[in-house]
Amino acid sequence: MVIESTGCRDKQAALHVLAERVKRVEHIKAGILTWQQCRMADFAANPLARLSSADEHSVRRKTRWALTVQELERFFTAARLRPLAEYGRETVRLLKAQRKGRKTWHKEPLRFEMLELAAQRGRLRLKDKPGLIDELEWLGRERALMYKTLALTGLRRGELASITLAQVWLDMPQPYLELKAKDEKNGRGVHIPLRSDLAAEIAQFITDTRQRHKSHGYLMPLFDMPDSLIGIFDRAKPAAKLEAALAVN
Repeated sequence: MVIESTGCRDKQAALHVLAERVKRVEHIKAGILTWQQCRMADFAANPLARLSSADEHSVRRKTRWALTVQELERFFTAARLRPLAEYGRETVRLLKAQRKGRKTWHKEPLRFEMLELAAQRGRLRLKDKPGLIDELEWLGRERALMYKTLALTGLRRGELASITLAQVWLDMPQPYLELKAKDEKNGRGVHIPLRSDLAAEIAQFITDTRQRHKSHGYLMPLFDMPDSLIGIFDRAKPAAKLEAALAVN
């Protein structure tokens, strides 16, 4: 009966054809094949013989999104306040159903509406450590300006990390950042124009950086770029109320 239904002359060939049919059904269930493609091919043939090779580069792996001006402003604010606000988070007791092991409490998540208040609480809790407060405030300021520069210039992380003070031209009619050929993706080098407000912030930041590090050299990097920039971005998203916007996109 098996041999007759497959049109094969021996049992081994018939079993091979049946295995191919089962594989085809599995491919249909997985969405690799359609019923129309099955009808186009003969069951006794290779089920994948008439299919063209899939191009893995055409598959969208990451979805890009565009943030509005308001969302960007919230994110810059969250990046500036979060280092200090982390020290001002309130303690919340867990319900019995939420407890795991001996843990009976957790820190409340940072919300954008409460960032300023959390930062103030952080200053009060660290009032005996003025040096740490200064470091956290500087860290927040640098991160906010770093993200703003990335957003308004379109530079990649590695490209911005390569910019030194010698490559910042702010006293020109059109201020710009000089990206060298060895650091640019296309290997040609380019001048990145700066908006006037961004140029003014960078100028003040450079002045304060020189005073802070007591250095007047031009080979120091513009920003102290962290290794895990994406991780910092992900931790700042909830505080900037970006989770819902990114989920929609």
